[in-house]
Amino acid sequence: MSEPRDSTSTSDESGRVPRLSTSDLAGRVFRGLMAPDADAPQRPPLIDGYRLLTPLGLGGQGTTWLAEREGAKENEPCVAIKVLRYSARGFPQHYWTELEALKNLRVEGMPRILDSGISEGHPWFASELVEGINLAELDSGATRFEKVTMIARAADVLHRIHCAGYLHRDIKPSNIMVRASDGAVVLVDFGLACRTTDAAAAPAMVGTASFMSPEQARGEACTAASDQWSLAATAFALLLATTPHPIVGDHQEQLALARDATPRATAAVDATIPKAIARVLDRALNREPRRRFANCADFAFALRNAGSGAPVLNSMRRHAPVLTLVLAAAIVATPIVLQWLTRRLPPIPVGGDYPLAEFGQSIATIGDLDGDGIDEVAIGAPGCPARTDGPWIPSAGTIHIINGAKLANAAIGIREPLAQHELTGMTELGRIGECLGAIGDVDGDGIADLATIVNTPLRRQSALLVIRGEAAFARAGRTDLRQRATRIVPIDTDRGPLKTITGFDLDGDGLNEVVVGEINAGVERQGRLLVLHGARGFFTDAAIGSHVVAPPAGVRGFGCTVLFAAVPATGDRAATTLAIIGAPLGEQSDARDDLHLRGQVVIVDARSLSDTAAPRVLRSITAARADDWFGCNIDAAVIGNQLRIAVGASAIARDRDDSGRAYLLEIPLAELDGRASPIDLDAAGGERYLVAQLRSPTVTANGAGDTCGYQVALVPGGWCVSAPRADAGADNAGRVWLGPPGAEQPIDGEQRLERLGESLGVWRLHGRIFVLAGAPVADFNGILAPGAARIFEADFAPNAQ
Repeated sequence: MSEPRDSTSTSDESGRVPRLSTSDLAGRVFRGLMAPDADAPQRPPLIDGYRLLTPLGLGGQGTTWLAEREGAKENEPCVAIKVLRYSARGFPQHYWTELEALKNLRVEGMPRILDSGISEGHPWFASELVEGINLAELDSGATRFEKVTMIARAADVLHRIHCAGYLHRDIKPSNIMVRASDGAVVLVDFGLACRTTDAAAAPAMVGTASFMSPEQARGEACTAASDQWSLAATAFALLLATTPHPIVGDHQEQLALARDATPRATAAVDATIPKAIARVLDRALNREPRRRFANCADFAFALRNAGSGAPVLNSMRRHAPVLTLVLAAAIVATPIVLQWLTRRLPPIPVGGDYPLAEFGQSIATIGDLDGDGIDEVAIGAPGCPARTDGPWIPSAGTIHIINGAKLANAAIGIREPLAQHELTGMTELGRIGECLGAIGDVDGDGIADLATIVNTPLRRQSALLVIRGEAAFARAGRTDLRQRATRIVPIDTDRGPLKTITGFDLDGDGLNEVVVGEINAGVERQGRLLVLHGARGFFTDAAIGSHVVAPPAGVRGFGCTVLFAAVPATGDRAATTLAIIGAPLGEQSDARDDLHLRGQVVIVDARSLSDTAAPRVLRSITAARADDWFGCNIDAAVIGNQLRIAVGASAIARDRDDSGRAYLLEIPLAELDGRASPIDLDAAGGERYLVAQLRSPTVTANGAGDTCGYQVALVPGGWCVSAPRADAGADNAGRVWLGPPGAEQPIDGEQRLERLGESLGVWRLHGRIFVLAGAPVADFNGILAPGAARIFEADFAPNAQ
């Protein structure tokens, strides 16, 4: 432990690291919790190879010195040397073993141990110098959000330490530093650290009593949850200027409180602390380790979300440093192992109170509507009636807009009602929310917008309903769409519901166009795209432009799925955008009775969709299997020099040897030039594009199947495929496969008729990837439920720390 001497400067408005104020209550509390006072050493010990300059800190275990190497060059940095009070004779051998291991370890957020030995009968350790301040020195000028952010960063570092197989066992404010040069959080003083596997044999009742977990105080073996408790106690002290247990003068009394007493509730100490932050701290401070967060990464995740709404503290600027020199060790990650984890969590609590509302029929990640940096999610419930103050309108449909920060808490298991904004349709059988589209910003206000389809099959007409994002999130509660800023565009069609809505800036004016796929348009159901032009007056009465894009020759069902993939510029290639469009009804045939046609995926230059001219086809893909709806669903991304495409083919083929397939393909960008021949996956040479193929073999006697490939989604390092009609554990419970190519793991629905995977959405948060799977119907012992959406976390990337 290190104790800085100079602590007089204060913070300012320039973003510098907050500094200690001598009148700061938190600072006085922290100093009252330090190790017993000791007299400063009369002289520095003699250590071969080093010249000790001045003592920097006194602690319960020893003294930390500022030192330089003998014969050091002018610009060579100083080091910190800690000389322990223990005699080398009684110094446990396992500490020397740990020290040798720690010398070779590296991890971001920890300084390195450089050297060690014995001087004048006492062990010593040399470590890298850390210039900055520790959290015990923060003054009242630091904002609450800055403090929460620093603790979250410390939790990130602590998680990396745990992943490397070590425990710190002495987390407290003075052992968490903010480096002056870049604002990075650094954990220091690993004099009590031990391997996770050796924790049972290592002395357990170690650390600082006011920050010691209950199990440590009882003398039980420490775990990662013990470190988490100590970090939560540090956060408690940082935010509330006291500790979870009252401060008493006697060490044994303080230890007894840590061992036997229940920590004080955060809100009971300070009612001004936001409830979200209080809930996170109270959970991490639970006396039972199993009731805390699963790991420190989840603790960090919850802290960040609890503090959302304030600007994220990206960095701290350089300031005139106070030298706090401490003994520390650096831990490196275990060897990089390709691993992934899928966590099944309870359904999103939607407060569904209407059976067969079909909540989860569609899912769309809209974008950040409230400015907290976290994307909101829209979930459709097309079977829900209108339930505002007006008349009861059957199957008018409802769109639930879920607050991203609340969804983040649900994703890590914090149970609380989700803040929802319910947008209710007012048309009988309109079923808004059956098809949702995240369309980006169409009116130039900087906030993403949303679109849905109002299907009225009895009137043989549909309408596109575009909802202004700012208005959609203006206030919580249930309101009908007539009270929100919307734009309704009638679409004449008598061939069933529309299939897809998306948005992209096709004409380069900075405003997204709305692109709607009309899969059944035309006498032969060739399909087409309807494009509505973005405009700053989009949500006014001003006229908006539109045009129709006809399909290329020989395609049917054009527009079943539409998405865009940006291709970045390289030295020999200009930046461009690809449009990938599904046409699952097959190649057009002159024989009107030939119903067995092959679906296609058409890749076109997105710029060619900006007017009524025929789209410029760069390449097309098909499979030899007829009637399989190849291209019914697509996801795509540019990865390096390849276009990666996931394609669903969910219908049953003529030979009925399976019940749907999904394909994962990679096509070199150099081959998307408009000159290459179509790709036939079942013909010679087609296999070189195939990365993985997934199918479900279940087919009943009457030909009903699982609809494998009904939805597909790409996630970093893997993909997700759904089969919502799969009899996985129960009739039509549904199934979702998630994982790296070739290593996909099935996740089954839990209830009859659940139809897990009817919709899929990918949601990103702080580098973590979540898949939301809709389960719009479920039969709980004969009671039809409103539907749900389930959350899964997907991590397929190498876990390098």
